[in-house]
Amino acid sequence: MFTGFKNIVKGLLFVFCCVSQQLVWGQQEYQFSQVHQFPLLLNAAYAGFQPDVNLNLVYRSQWLGLQGAPQSYVLTADLPIDYFNSGFGVILSNDQIGLSRLTKAALLYSYKYRFNQSAVLAAGINIGAFQFEFDGSQLITTDGLYEDIINHNDELLNNELGRSLQPDVGLGLYFASPYVEAGIAANYVVNAVLNEGNTNESVAFRSNPQYNIQLKTNFEVLDNIVIKPALFLHSDLKEHQLNVTVPVEMNRAHLGLGYRGYSKRSNDALIFMLGFEVLENFVVHYAYDLGLSAIKQTHNGSHEFALKYRFKNLIPSPKSKIIYNPRFL
Repeated sequence: MFTGFKNIVKGLLFVFCCVSQQLVWGQQEYQFSQVHQFPLLLNAAYAGFQPDVNLNLVYRSQWLGLQGAPQSYVLTADLPIDYFNSGFGVILSNDQIGLSRLTKAALLYSYKYRFNQSAVLAAGINIGAFQFEFDGSQLITTDGLYEDIINHNDELLNNELGRSLQPDVGLGLYFASPYVEAGIAANYVVNAVLNEGNTNESVAFRSNPQYNIQLKTNFEVLDNIVIKPALFLHSDLKEHQLNVTVPVEMNRAHLGLGYRGYSKRSNDALIFMLGFEVLENFVVHYAYDLGLSAIKQTHNGSHEFALKYRFKNLIPSPKSKIIYNPRFL
């Protein structure tokens, strides 16, 4: 079993190296401030890491008050199948930016190798499809005609609602132990050009590989207070962004601070987070981003809401081996 797992890891790393040689035209991945709470959003290898059936819903409204600002919705569900050392999941997402919309749906699978009772390494893959839409009918140009029909008088602009459907593949690795968790993932591995009705590729939406690295650890301060610093790096090998958060968990509540950026040019936001376990299996998360970039004067920050629910005891665990004591036969 270990030999087979090594072959899977080698294959994934080989693909990582291959796709990294492709040209990158821009960043398409949605952005969330609480990725440390929901690794499955960007890494298929996390599927089935938590026990039971897990359902997560995340919504983000970015740059409130700015017309056409990004809005993202993501729904994930996953469960472990310990009989096969595997995890399965599904992810549905919708990302709206201005007149463009990116909708995705994918199935996730992960295979887990346990070094011991507490250390696990998983390799994962997500396979699905995404649809890109661009509503050219809402565009207004100075020389356009808009009385009876829409005519932008620009041959590069689509006059209608254009759609294009393409396959979506992502790969990931994730390691977890009692004190450290780390993951790496490549999404949009299948390079695609979605021209949404245009014949000129220079104005097409290009999906190119997006890379994510996650690192988390934890420090127990008191019996009921745990600090869990987390780092998240997103890159398309041309542009990079760093997200650093320091959540503090206290019994059924948690709060924290974060920062997105790593230099004067990438300086983006100061993040305030809080959450509360409403019920035993139900947790509510919230984050507010205070803008620090040059556009902070044009918006009122960003809001992010998330709901996490766990369905306990729906999946039976493997039966433990019974060792009989001769004294009680």
